[in-house]
Amino acid sequence: MLEVERVGKWFEPGKLVLDGVSLAVRDGEIACLLGPSGCGKSTLLRVIAGLETPDASEIRFDGEDVTALEPYRRRFGLMFQDYALFPHMSVSQNVGFGLRMANLEQRTIARRVQEVLELVNLQGYGERSVDRLSGGEQQRVALARTLAPAPRLVMLDEPLANLDRLLREDLVEDLRVILRRVGATAIVVTHDQQEAFVLADHVAVMRQGQIVQEGSPEEVYQNPASRFVADFLGYRNLIAATKVEGAAGAVFDTAIGPISTARFAEAPLGWHGWIVFRPDAATLARGGADELKIEGKIRTVSFRGPITRIQLAPAFDPGVELVFDIPSVTARELPHLGDEVAVALHADGLSLIPAEPKRGEPLLNHIQQRK
Repeated sequence: MLEVERVGKWFEPGKLVLDGVSLAVRDGEIACLLGPSGCGKSTLLRVIAGLETPDASEIRFDGEDVTALEPYRRRFGLMFQDYALFPHMSVSQNVGFGLRMANLEQRTIARRVQEVLELVNLQGYGERSVDRLSGGEQQRVALARTLAPAPRLVMLDEPLANLDRLLREDLVEDLRVILRRVGATAIVVTHDQQEAFVLADHVAVMRQGQIVQEGSPEEVYQNPASRFVADFLGYRNLIAATKVEGAAGAVFDTAIGPISTARFAEAPLGWHGWIVFRPDAATLARGGADELKIEGKIRTVSFRGPITRIQLAPAFDPGVELVFDIPSVTARELPHLGDEVAVALHADGLSLIPAEPKRGEPLLNHIQQRK
């Protein structure tokens, strides 16, 4: 449905914000642009919306080239991070604003406003002043206003960023349900990994103006493609590794001792990079002969309800720090500070990240030279 080809954007000479970004979003798909502040995700959203002029790109929607089309002619809906509600208007007036700008009949506007207010669970709120609403209610009004004109593409820029953590966790599920109910094709910008994983069918991780990994939430989480993605997702267990044996039970030389697993048998001999242990890939070992185990001493214990987070100093090299989230099954089974334990790792919770080449020149550096 949406095809973006090699978008480039400079804000000033020498400051490249988008560097040859390409993205495809299918009809009815919810895509998330995920990355740290300053990576270019909001700028990319504004370029797609037509609010920023790219220095190079081709943007097509449903086969139509919209690169040079004015924003209002694209018929896209954009919800801003600060919601941009009109404080002097009621909820209904805010929601119907775009419909009035389209010169629709009053009866049509009233009917549509009622429909979208019910969609976002704000029925009965129409006459209220928006400045008397809670943050979560304002977020729903802004979403209703975005959806009211039935946009071809819904774009949400950090839609939950202004809400506290507990409210965000409640509303993110509702947001996905609402977008699914209307069958929207959507792009959501967020810096929060959990929001992206809950909302998205497709996640694109951005870094320094480029998309560095994309795929389903499960694919991105389980198999980070680079050290940057692993660090951004919060993985702390990255161990430098070199493959030293190429048999079916592949053996890697690491700082915490040799690691043998058939999961990475296809990696070539001499492969070098990092082995990543997901924090949820571990349980306390129970003595199984085939278990992939790491032995060490517990440095810290942090009980967190369904899981207990432990910091483990491996016996092979106590200078290394590993962090695992152990299921809190029963209190008597939980480890204690200073305990010597063995942690069993699930092979599916391990992944390989190859050593990364140095970043070269910007993909679109020729445009800067031309300018």
